[in-house]
Amino acid sequence: MAAYECQSKIHEGVKYKSYLDSLGLPTAGIGHLLRTNEIPLYPVPTAVTPDQVTSWFQSDAAISIAGAQDLLGMDVWGNLSDIRKRASADLCYNMGKGRLSKFKRFIAGMKAGDWNLAGASLKDSKWFTQVGRRGPNIITMIVQDVDPNGCDKKFPN
Repeated sequence: MAAYECQSKIHEGVKYKSYLDSLGLPTAGIGHLLRTNEIPLYPVPTAVTPDQVTSWFQSDAAISIAGAQDLLGMDVWGNLSDIRKRASADLCYNMGKGRLSKFKRFIAGMKAGDWNLAGASLKDSKWFTQVGRRGPNIITMIVQDVDPNGCDKKFPN
């Protein structure tokens, strides 16, 4: 989970204050979209503790991983490398399961083990033009099975 948190912090950023995202939606932490019941507790701009950011991330990460597993199927998920799992979960974290489910060519490519098709389908999407470095990073993770963020590297003891 540490590698996924590292990757999410790079792609989403970390804010210890509530803010309005690019769509004007109240957000805080590691790209956590504030739920209706959370908005009165964290009106923009309200400070957010590191513990709360961690709690939100753990919950959001579990939701995104379950969403990716559901879309790809557990048989496919179980055979993916850790890097490809993180890339798939990251897509679900960013878009949500509903929006990611519309990426039919991506899902078909992943299920077939056709990494080039999966990557090309992402590159050919509107999503790719909206997400900055996240797009090329995720495509590299899927096509080349390499983490360009270095989140899979361990520091020597």
